[in-house]
Amino acid sequence: MSEPKSTKWPWTYFEISEFENPWIVKKSNKRTLIDREIRCAVLDNEIGEKCDWKTTDSKRQASTSKMIDHLRKQHSIDSPDKPEEPKRAEYSIFPDPNSIGSTILLMWIPLKQSNF
Repeated sequence: MSEPKSTKWPWTYFEISEFENPWIVKKSNKRTLIDREIRCAVLDNEIGEKCDWKTTDSKRQASTSKMIDHLRKQHSIDSPDKPEEPKRAEYSIFPDPNSIGSTILLMWIPLKQSNF
């Protein structure tokens, strides 16, 4: 099975071994004789061993989402091509005392004479 280019990046973090196991590709309904075990090859720094997470082609059915989720959640590894998060504007519930809107608001408050 070939991997789409958009999800090619996670494959460098996995070791692949083939084994005989007939299975059906759900998308095409084709029978395949060879399955692949896809095992995470990231070294766990705490215990000095490779990670023990694995999947197979027959389980993942051409999807790399669980592989990518594993890399992100367990190893904090993400796509090198992932766009940066957009910068969010910072808002404050307190107006800037130097802005004209704040000056008008502060002038309006004392002029308002209503009972609360």
